[in-house]
Amino acid sequence: KPPKPPGPVPAAVKYLRLINLLTSIGVCVLSFVIILGSLGANADMTKAIMCLYVFMFGIMICCFELQLKAVAQYIAGNFGFFFDAKMRSAFLLFVALLCFDLGPLGIICGSALCFISALNLYALLMYPDYVQAPAISEEQKKQALNSATKTAANAYIQSQTQQPAQQQQPGFTQV
Repeated sequence: KPPKPPGPVPAAVKYLRLINLLTSIGVCVLSFVIILGSLGANADMTKAIMCLYVFMFGIMICCFELQLKAVAQYIAGNFGFFFDAKMRSAFLLFVALLCFDLGPLGIICGSALCFISALNLYALLMYPDYVQAPAISEEQKKQALNSATKTAANAYIQSQTQQPAQQQQPGFTQV
């Protein structure tokens, strides 16, 4: 028996998605401006690389909140933690910590991300039906999980088969 689809999306969840979207756009704009500012003679490459990461994380959050079917399938396959309330909140806190090192505007964006992380955790625990309300089916989620599990298993097996050859010292034979 298939689970019944959730009813209408509560207003709190709609506003939360909008706040997440606006904050992610703000994070992207901030990091882009800082990257452009760091291209001058006094280039701080560490900050530029960190801004690049923050920009990409902001794009991920933005794409997730738009909930386009193709993007939702990709995110479910590669970033499944977005569908878990605790893990999404932890990710938002991680991005917030990166933002705190980007100057005064970064502190503002980081504080906003900390706030929406707490809001996400609260709202997604209050409305558990909407934690997994993306534009993909349960079967597609299972396929994505199986694909990720197979990839991880193959990488582990490959690393284990290469490891003994790397650990063997010249002149010694393994028994």
